Amino acid sequence: MKKKILISYVSYSNTSKSVAYNIYDKLDKKKYIVSLIDLSEYGSKINMFSNFLFKNNLELLSGLFLKLVNNKLMAISYEKQSIKCFDNGELRSIFSTYNPDLVLTTHYCASYIVTYYNRLRITNTKIISIVTDYTAHTSWIMNSKEIDKYVVSNEILKSDFIKKGVDTSSIYPYGLPSNLSASTDDYETILKKYSLKNDKPIYLFFIDIERGFEYFKTIIKKDLPVYYILATSKNISLKVKCEEYIYKNDIKNVLVLGYTKDITNLISVSDVIISKPGSSTINECILMGKPLILTSPSNSSEVFNMKYILKNHFGMKATTPISLKRKISLCLNYPFIINSYRNKLKKISSVSSKEKICKLIYDTINE
Repeated sequence: MKKKILISYVSYSNTSKSVAYNIYDKLDKKKYIVSLIDLSEYGSKINMFSNFLFKNNLELLSGLFLKLVNNKLMAISYEKQSIKCFDNGELRSIFSTYNPDLVLTTHYCASYIVTYYNRLRITNTKIISIVTDYTAHTSWIMNSKEIDKYVVSNEILKSDFIKKGVDTSSIYPYGLPSNLSASTDDYETILKKYSLKNDKPIYLFFIDIERGFEYFKTIIKKDLPVYYILATSKNISLKVKCEEYIYKNDIKNVLVLGYTKDITNLISVSDVIISKPGSSTINECILMGKPLILTSPSNSSEVFNMKYILKNHFGMKATTPISLKRKISLCLNYPFIINSYRNKLKKISSVSSKEKICKLIYDTINE
């Protein structure tokens, strides 16, 4: 009989969802029964407020909230409240009927539910938790004695988990699965594809939020020897807005792209990445050894992501448009700063972790 794997995530966290689907796509479905479950679909009205808090740009409120629960007493209370938010008869029935041999979680709330159900004997499953943040936040380690194995982004985070009392043998620094393709085109091919030259540094700016336009206008006003690639994702109105501004002001050193599947090549050819500190972007840049300039965080987890990047000297922050203009000038005037970031990143950059995580799942479920 095939063993069952259940991947539990919350869709209000883009990284949680992305990692869940990356692993789901990679797992061997000929040998195992594999299913996904989005806990967000089973949350109460209280949880809907939590979704709103973390998904929208309530930066101060959500940032303060995550700081507040970053201690054991408050985290215990938050765990209990989270269980109340998600737990209901329908969800219990799904877990009981499916009866997974292993549950893979990509968010701490998903871990709360499955450890709780194990305690109630609704399930009797092994648990692997993929930590989709870049901090050893108390929320992740609340139930560490009930988690069989943790997957963290790198050795630095593993050390942080050990300092907080998590058993070193249960932590695997395999990195976070990424949407990046396995290989990139060669440098010259990418330049030719996008009509770029190698006579200036290339800065890739993920400008997928409206306030990014103010950042863009400010840095463009200062005529710096840089090629900018603006990636506006699926925000069509923002793309048009940027294109109109470029046309009216006769700007020659900016390439505006909408949604593209060529992110791997774009990151590969760029010298520096400008972005808000989302976990997915940070993960991709770390994997490819690219220094970051981070704009204002949009939610609480991004606040901690930014601290991680700054603490480990993988990049710098620019939380205002004027600050971004100054930081770009600083990098151009003092190239050793970017070189220093690159050297730091080389120590932890790695290939895709999907294969390692899948092997860990297979080994754990068959122990």
